[in-house]
Amino acid sequence: MFEAARLTSDFDLVVARDGRGVPTSALSEGEVELLGVAVAVAGHRAYDVDERVPVVTLDRLGGIADDNLGRLTEYLLDRSEYVVTTAYPEHSSVTGHEVDPAEWRVVSDRTGTPH
Repeated sequence: MFEAARLTSDFDLVVARDGRGVPTSALSEGEVELLGVAVAVAGHRAYDVDERVPVVTLDRLGGIADDNLGRLTEYLLDRSEYVVTTAYPEHSSVTGHEVDPAEWRVVSDRTGTPH
């Protein structure tokens, strides 16, 4: 895992591993996903979005290891009133409410016809 990450004034991402900078191309898929989450949470809090929108929505977290996804979920629960994410069935460490899209009630279809 990387030790730290920061944005330069030119918005270049600098990542440190073993005390040295590494290119983002050297990171694993899970590390890249975690960086994306960190940037999203930082922006959510830095611009007080959390005061207006008490939801963090995350999608496509397929590269994060099972135990890390559980830790990430716990971390986010302390920082947002609601956390909505997609999790693959193999992620056993995440508990929550499962939503089946087949059971959704659709308000309108693509043609604009109400149901």
